[in-house]
Amino acid sequence: MIPLLDLTHHLATAASDLTITILVTPKNLPLLSQLLSCHPRIKTLLLPFPPHPSIPSHVENFQDLPPDRLTALIHALAQLYHPLLSWLQSHSSRPPSFILSDMFMGWTQRLASRFGIKRIVFSPSGAMAFSVMCSLWLHLPKPDADAPHHQTAVIAFDQIPNCPKYPWWKVSPTYRACVGGDPAAEFIRDAFIANVESWGLAVNSFAQLEGPYLDHLKKLMGHDYVWAVGPLLPFHDNNNHDSRSGSGHIHRGGSSSVSVDRLLTWLDTCDDNEVLYVCFGSQVVLTNDQTAELASALEKSGVRFVWCIKEPTKVPSSLIKTTLDSHDRFAQKSSDFSWEALAAGLPSLSSEKAGLVLEWKLEKMLKENERDYDQYLNLLSLCSKIRNVSLAMHVFTSMEVNGIKPATPVFNSLINACFSSKDAITALSLFEIMQSSEDYKPNAETYEAFIIGFSSLGNAVAMKSWYSAKKGVGYCARLQTYESLISGCIKCSDFDGADKFYEEMMSTGTMPNEPILENVLEGFCRQRKFNQVKELLKSFVDVGQEISVKMAEKIVRLYSEHGKVEEMEELLSTVVESGEVVEVKLQAYSGIVRMYAMLNRLDDVEYSVGRMLKQGLSFRCSDDLEKVICCYFRKEAYDRLEIFLEHIKGSHKLTKSTYNLLVAGYRRAGLSQKLDLLVKEMEMELGGILAS
Repeated sequence: MIPLLDLTHHLATAASDLTITILVTPKNLPLLSQLLSCHPRIKTLLLPFPPHPSIPSHVENFQDLPPDRLTALIHALAQLYHPLLSWLQSHSSRPPSFILSDMFMGWTQRLASRFGIKRIVFSPSGAMAFSVMCSLWLHLPKPDADAPHHQTAVIAFDQIPNCPKYPWWKVSPTYRACVGGDPAAEFIRDAFIANVESWGLAVNSFAQLEGPYLDHLKKLMGHDYVWAVGPLLPFHDNNNHDSRSGSGHIHRGGSSSVSVDRLLTWLDTCDDNEVLYVCFGSQVVLTNDQTAELASALEKSGVRFVWCIKEPTKVPSSLIKTTLDSHDRFAQKSSDFSWEALAAGLPSLSSEKAGLVLEWKLEKMLKENERDYDQYLNLLSLCSKIRNVSLAMHVFTSMEVNGIKPATPVFNSLINACFSSKDAITALSLFEIMQSSEDYKPNAETYEAFIIGFSSLGNAVAMKSWYSAKKGVGYCARLQTYESLISGCIKCSDFDGADKFYEEMMSTGTMPNEPILENVLEGFCRQRKFNQVKELLKSFVDVGQEISVKMAEKIVRLYSEHGKVEEMEELLSTVVESGEVVEVKLQAYSGIVRMYAMLNRLDDVEYSVGRMLKQGLSFRCSDDLEKVICCYFRKEAYDRLEIFLEHIKGSHKLTKSTYNLLVAGYRRAGLSQKLDLLVKEMEMELGGILAS
């Protein structure tokens, strides 16, 4: 699929007036992200992946399948014939000029012929490889199965230039399985016959390398519409001017154990023509013995090399799912286990475990032929919460397969799932699909999803554009809208934008919630607008609004960083007089104690600690206490330190790090008697763990 997307990029670049529509299934949609980012005018036709008994429910491409499942994948994709037929019939007034499809999708030739469209078959492999495959499926050669050593019998391709020959065991395993009695053989043979009958052929190769084989393919197809379009290389995002960043390679074919930047840096240390590239393709998995032999050979050769190794693809099985099945059976007899409780606990699980739980739930729903629309919608929402867009796409596909028509809320949930995974391109593709549909048009929640999504990504420009679009189609802003707008602006340091949206919100009579106030305060603090911070605090007190812990943290940090002692004292008075919660008071007390300690104002430190203790509060953490201790050491007030420590022991237990600090301070001051007493105390309190 990836080389075909690269070819699409070249076509879109070369012909700016070309209208391109890509047929894609939900799980494969993220693979289009970079292409759609470079060419926003490319459209997508999203069709559910057809189910097949030999393909796991979460898999939609060959990359995630073992090699022996290729035939099953070809059969599954052929079931897209009728959905694509319906789409072509709905566009009969302006049908496509060409269909460009992979060599394993020969069934698209029937569609092309039916509508008078020119079909171009694409071969991601070279011209010789495609020639051999065509020869195999057209002529069906095979050795005499009763002959001795038939596995080593040679298959010759006399009609191909240079007459390539292969022992039977080296011939395509898919072909060997099919001609060995698999009923799928005739189906695949029909596909390759259709390939030869196609109007044109595009091969991922170039004439200097495979000229004779390209000429052979022209003779085989009976025309000259055979193009060498390779080698098709990865393309870069035009918006990314740093060609070395590797952004165009990161997600191609899956994740890599070595980053692109690291690989490019290493290649820069090598001379031209010095590095050997070793790769057996995207499907071949070497045995352990083969891997060891090749590694040994490469090491002995002394050459520099880059070796791409594919990990074996396994159909996943999970102890978690088995456990859930047993608990589910138990749940029918007991109320101790419920799906609601399990769903509520998903955020505490790892992403992998949470995904397995939702997969189990989906499989259970499908097994029970669940038809409740809301159940699937809830599952999509949970996929968004655990940031699993691929599973969300699978839920969507399962709905369509079960005959449950998707509606606007389903697409909205998919968009939310995309943004939770930071995949804005797929979200935009879904919006285009909604716009062109009659059954699931965008609504207010759709626009809200994009505003929230781009806000979370810190893209204020896109966020504002979607807000304008929302207003343009007649939808009003809600409290959630303003929360996202203000948060997104603050995230991008667009403080003027945040102020503007806050004023707009207040003018509509919408009262701000806690997150909005925290973001507004964040903006004031980052701009060091002390007066605005003070005014905001006063407004809280005037209307009886509580100060949140996060807000207290922001203000204390601001005043501490800039030594605003008077302002800190005012804050303390405000939170005490207004009866704020204990944690907010503790933030203020701790902040002013730390500030006085850093300023070496020991008298004020002791006074502030006394005020704090009278309120029934103590130090929040050892770090605050240790700042005070350092102040005593700097002032060489050792007797006062001893009194202070005795005073706080009832409310704060000293940690090992605090004891270590005291030991170091007493040693430096040469106070051996105090040091001996302290070490004895450590032995009692910490069980003999002494300072190093």
